[in-house]
Amino acid sequence: MPKFEWALPPAPILEDAIVHQQEADIVIIGAGHAGTCAARAAAEAGASVLVVEQQKDASQWILGIGELGYMNSQWQKEQGVPEVDIDTFVNDWQLRTNNRSNVALIRRYAQYCGQTFDWLIEPLTREEKMHIHPMMTPQSKHAPKAQNYIRSWTGTPNLGMALMRKLMKDNQQIAKEQGAQFLFETKALQLEKKTIVYVLFYVKHPIILTFVLRPKKAFF
Repeated sequence: MPKFEWALPPAPILEDAIVHQQEADIVIIGAGHAGTCAARAAAEAGASVLVVEQQKDASQWILGIGELGYMNSQWQKEQGVPEVDIDTFVNDWQLRTNNRSNVALIRRYAQYCGQTFDWLIEPLTREEKMHIHPMMTPQSKHAPKAQNYIRSWTGTPNLGMALMRKLMKDNQQIAKEQGAQFLFETKALQLEKKTIVYVLFYVKHPIILTFVLRPKKAFF
């Protein structure tokens, strides 16, 4: 018998409790940073997208203090932030993690995170972009390049919490305009796999509904 409740299998949801069903290519749980970006990217790629978020739309709290870990973006170049060498960054990351991380994934992040940041801030006005601050820039000439062989880099974009929230809501709006559907005040219950079909049960006001995910094609 499992010691913790979370280790127990969920109780089955009866068919007669389900009152509505929708089909989608992609269902995203949570409309925070990752969920919002995934929804916009997938919708722009032509996928049908549903986003399940338990918070209210108008008062949604998006976690974070406004700092975003990106490098080599066009915005950073315009702020005079020095370009980061990809090989040096990846080697440093592997050193930090004792080679436990997926080096291919880390390299992909390093190669594409800059252009991703530029894509993310597209909805901001020129004036709003001026409120983004590159942290520790310009770097002090006394700053060490490395400590105990571990490097650090300056220029991390800091938006502040208010602008960060606005940026996420702006990206949600772009996703909606591209056809993504956001279900706020909706809580995911359980995910069930049936052959190649995934069924997500969720609850809203408090009626049980389902999404059926049917993989049809590659979007990326």
